[in-house]
Amino acid sequence: MNSTSTGTVLYVTSIICVSLFYEILRIKVAPALFNSYTRIYYERLSSAKKLTWGMRCISKFASISNSIIVVSLTVISLNNPGVWGNPFQAHPWSVQASVSITAGYFVADMAWMLRYPVEAGAHYSYKFHHLFSLLGFYTVLSYPMLGHLVSIRLMSELSQPYAHFRDFYKEINIKLPPLYVLNSICFTMTFTFTRIFSQLLFYTKLWEVFGDNEFYRVPMHIHVMWLSAGAFLDILNMYWYTLVVRGMWKILMEYHNKTS
Repeated sequence: MNSTSTGTVLYVTSIICVSLFYEILRIKVAPALFNSYTRIYYERLSSAKKLTWGMRCISKFASISNSIIVVSLTVISLNNPGVWGNPFQAHPWSVQASVSITAGYFVADMAWMLRYPVEAGAHYSYKFHHLFSLLGFYTVLSYPMLGHLVSIRLMSELSQPYAHFRDFYKEINIKLPPLYVLNSICFTMTFTFTRIFSQLLFYTKLWEVFGDNEFYRVPMHIHVMWLSAGAFLDILNMYWYTLVVRGMWKILMEYHNKTS
């Protein structure tokens, strides 16, 4: 077995293991923690909302844990000075780990959305987001030289915990206390820097290496695949960003009117 085949088997195995890990979080760990530490708020929900939130909470718990792990690994990857001088160099273990972990989470999350489409509240935009992300991850794992550029994109996971805390506040009908408002502001700010401004950095670094010898070491159809996936995700993020800003503005106005 050659090195490419060995690497492919290793990546697939790691993704499967990560997917199983998040399934265990969903089925065993998350429900126990949710019932133990939020029982008072949980009792406020109707029976129908308890069922729906039970499904969503498990997914959100897994997403938050994934965000913490992946962002930590991404910071380690981008802290390497050589990345900024030559983003097409072979990536270290931290890039491979962050991409594999995120891909494994997306596989598990996609399976969850397909199995429980109503309870999970999975909109088609989330499914398309996961599919195009997995396409990008496939090309990155196949051609390690692309890993450093994708590390910039993976910083977007930093906004996920604030999004899930916002949804939890909504479900328990706590919409205007200062903590809820602060969470909304943090969500908007992290979304702005990690999903909007960071993409300017991404395309700037891509333009710097576009057309050089390192760039052409990767087959052109691979470039088309991962750049198309990235472009779709950027368009989707811009659409989500308009909703995020409008939502924050609405919350700020409601809080101002209530406290004035």
